[in-house]
Amino acid sequence: MTEHQNCTFRALRPPTGSVIDGIQLSQALHRARKRRRLGRLTAQQISDLDALGMHWEVPKGRGRPAPGTP
Repeated sequence: MTEHQNCTFRALRPPTGSVIDGIQLSQALHRARKRRRLGRLTAQQISDLDALGMHWEVPKGRGRPAPGTP
């Protein structure tokens, strides 16, 4: 794993717009959180993401900025 990837995946809270291998990480993590809430992740998928350090709850203020915000 490269230094950049290690830094990005350590907390699984990538900055908005982070892309690795053509995958926008923040969107992929958002989808994983949603699939878990809907019961669409397997126990193995949850375990694998937990092992990577997945944060299942996003702290307030970590979502998308309001329109017009820099």
